[in-house]
Amino acid sequence: MSPISFYIALSSVLGIAMITDISGCKDDERSYLLDFKGGLNDSYARLSSWRGYNCCQWQGILCGYQTNHVIQLDLKNPYRKGNDLDGYKVDRPLSGEIHPSLFNLQHLRHLDLSWNDFEGIAIPHQLGSLKKLTFLSLAYAGFEGEIPLEFGNLSALQYLDLSDYYSSKFRLKSSRFGEWVRSLRNLEYLAMRNLNLEKASHNWGDSLSSLSNLSQIYLSHCSLSGSIPSLLNLIRLSHLHLIDNSFPFTLPAWFKNVSSLVSLDLSSCDLSGSIPSDFLHGSSSLRKLSLAVNNLQGEIPPSIANFSKLQTLDVVDNQLTGVIPPFGYLMEPLSSLSKIDLSFNQLKGGVPYCLGRISSLRYLVLEYNQLNGDIPTSLGQLSLLRRLVLNNNQLSGAIPDSFSELVGLENQLTINISSSWVPQFSHLGYLGLSSCNIEGNFPAFLSTQYSLRDLDLSDNRISGGVPAWLRDLTYLQKLNLSNNQLEDCLPQLNYKVFIFLDLHNNSFHGSISGLSFGGIILDLSHNKFNGSIPGTIHPLFTMSLSANNLSGRMPHSICKAGNEITILDLSDNRLRDVISADLGKYIRVFDIGNNRFRGSIPVWIGKMRKLHILSLTNSQFEGSIPPQLFELHNLQVLDLSHNNISRTIPRGLEMLHAMVNQSQSFEMQSYEHTVGIRINANPYIYALVDFLGQITLWIKGTARPYPKIWRSFKVMDLSHNKLWGSIPHKIGLLRGLVALNISNNTMSGSIPESLGQMVNLQSQDLSENMLSGKIPPELVSLTFLSVLNLSDNMLSGLIPQGNQFSTFEASSFLGNPNLRGPPLENITQSSGFGERGSQVESNSTVVADPDKMDRWWAVAVGLCYGVGFASVIALLCFHIEWRYRCFILLDGVVAYLCER
Repeated sequence: MSPISFYIALSSVLGIAMITDISGCKDDERSYLLDFKGGLNDSYARLSSWRGYNCCQWQGILCGYQTNHVIQLDLKNPYRKGNDLDGYKVDRPLSGEIHPSLFNLQHLRHLDLSWNDFEGIAIPHQLGSLKKLTFLSLAYAGFEGEIPLEFGNLSALQYLDLSDYYSSKFRLKSSRFGEWVRSLRNLEYLAMRNLNLEKASHNWGDSLSSLSNLSQIYLSHCSLSGSIPSLLNLIRLSHLHLIDNSFPFTLPAWFKNVSSLVSLDLSSCDLSGSIPSDFLHGSSSLRKLSLAVNNLQGEIPPSIANFSKLQTLDVVDNQLTGVIPPFGYLMEPLSSLSKIDLSFNQLKGGVPYCLGRISSLRYLVLEYNQLNGDIPTSLGQLSLLRRLVLNNNQLSGAIPDSFSELVGLENQLTINISSSWVPQFSHLGYLGLSSCNIEGNFPAFLSTQYSLRDLDLSDNRISGGVPAWLRDLTYLQKLNLSNNQLEDCLPQLNYKVFIFLDLHNNSFHGSISGLSFGGIILDLSHNKFNGSIPGTIHPLFTMSLSANNLSGRMPHSICKAGNEITILDLSDNRLRDVISADLGKYIRVFDIGNNRFRGSIPVWIGKMRKLHILSLTNSQFEGSIPPQLFELHNLQVLDLSHNNISRTIPRGLEMLHAMVNQSQSFEMQSYEHTVGIRINANPYIYALVDFLGQITLWIKGTARPYPKIWRSFKVMDLSHNKLWGSIPHKIGLLRGLVALNISNNTMSGSIPESLGQMVNLQSQDLSENMLSGKIPPELVSLTFLSVLNLSDNMLSGLIPQGNQFSTFEASSFLGNPNLRGPPLENITQSSGFGERGSQVESNSTVVADPDKMDRWWAVAVGLCYGVGFASVIALLCFHIEWRYRCFILLDGVVAYLCER
């Protein structure tokens, strides 16, 4: 071929290619896409391929084979990873706004914008005009507001996912869910996790029952309530997940007639009653059954062992009794069952020997029951078993040596591990020997477990130092050595790879300056560490450095990580500088009490809108209480005691919604459900629960810990300050409070009658103030009140009687000379305000002479009157300005009386 012929041929080929390139994309649709791109914030250049003529070749775009119309726009964010409280956090998201040009793509069948961050914009109602859509996912994309009713126009839709993050719960809602969803006749898949469907509780079942093609329903954390409606009309129903809603009834009978279910998850639904023996009797294809975190009672029906395809059985945290069903006794042992979790129940008897026949078993979790007997040796035959958890039972015996491949082991047995013991298993990935009475040095066999990723030796009596060979366990990411007797400097480990580190309650000492930690949970509390907090610490979830000798200030690195940190405890140290205002929007527990801070309480604490527990006690703060603290709607514990705070209690108490609410904390209750659901998938949540259990408050006259304070206890402690003025009448609106302490201030005026409305109050301390007037009889209605202290005030009149008031001793009222009535009869009151003097013990009686009392009372009154009058005359004689003002005042009084 000549060069000219070759050039012509090449030009022809290029020309054809150019024509193909141009004809492969509609000009108007390319323009629509470019305009849509113009509204997006693409900081990471994910749409860098959107250039040139052929939009059908751009990333995320698919065109029809014959028509060349754009039929698919897939811009889901592939950059998401785990370890967030919700399971994921996203990176490189698209944001910005949705330009209307998108809705001109009328041939679009598939639209996916999931896992981006559109920063709270509303879902465009014009989406309802894309009537050819069969697939729509806006999941976890940062939209906010009401689901448009126009979604009912998407009659061709088969797949719809509008789920949102749990931490952003109720950012999306659908008040008229039933009106638009019943029009989606072709819908097969529906996911709306964490949306507010509270107003749809009465008709959501009826609306879905009309969608005959529907097979998968995911409506977890949606505030649905009532009973679970019948969905028998959905003959293709395979997946039903209703986690964390409120269905406080028994399991509905219609489940026994469902034959198509593959996965059923009713965790945290407030279910009660027993599990029927014919429950899901017709579901021969069932693979997953979860009834975790409910109130189910009775036995686990043996019929559950007949589900031959069952892979996961999870009934953790109920009130189930009886014995473990004989899963392995079938003629054909279960060949698919890989996970059994029966923990946190009341099961008795032994661990069935027949469990060793389930060769597919990988996870066996039986902790926190009442099981007894030996660990059956048959479990050593489970070659695929990766996690065995048997602690907090009454089991005995040894760990079977035959677990040669076991990578997860947790027991709470009394075992003796000799220094020369070399077990057959050498590939452990997880080892839990908590509370196993291990004494002395570290078990030597651990030095050969090079695959260890998770090691728990907590609650033993291990002493001395941390061995050097621990550094050779290069896969180690989770280490719990808490509650031992270790005495050492900070171990030299590669903390950069750690995601969990718990060394609390030992005698570790020295500086922590070499610690570089960016994992999830860090607890170094109750040791003897000193020096400053290094800038290389920035945990994602929880940090406790309390009860050490740390000084200086908290580094800015923690503040920057504060956007995600949930629990921060720096109490009981020697810190001086108040931290910056960058601290986190996710934080729920903030404790910096018992330090050496000075100055005013930072107003930026009021920005921590998810805060549940705030403790600034004993930290030398001064000035006034910032009104911004009362904007913390979720706050259920406020401890400002033992400071130098002055001025009056600010307005806005009624904005403390969690304290106003009489029930359990409205958000933390749901949060705790989530903790329960993830308790096995995420062991760090245990640390959250344990950590919250360490919180101590001064309630009922005693400093005491409350292991469930995050759930039900609501406390306000303003004691030992310099507050003055009257107690606000609106304090009575805080009906959820369990304890109220305003003692040791200079509060004046009367006790508000509204305190009688605080029906949950168990402890009330208003002592050592300047309160006057009568004790309101309304306080008698506080039937839960067990501690009352009104001593050392200027109260007068009769002490109310009835209910709890009849049980209080004289010490509750001493120091109020003008109070009378039981139980102050025959009790000599102390003479000085704010001083008890030599108080009479409660088991003794002093009988006073009435004549002497009257005589001394007259003398005391005369002396007081004489001294007072002489003092006034002396001041008027020797101070000209005051004398002048006094005469002017008297002049005014006389003129006023004459006018009257």
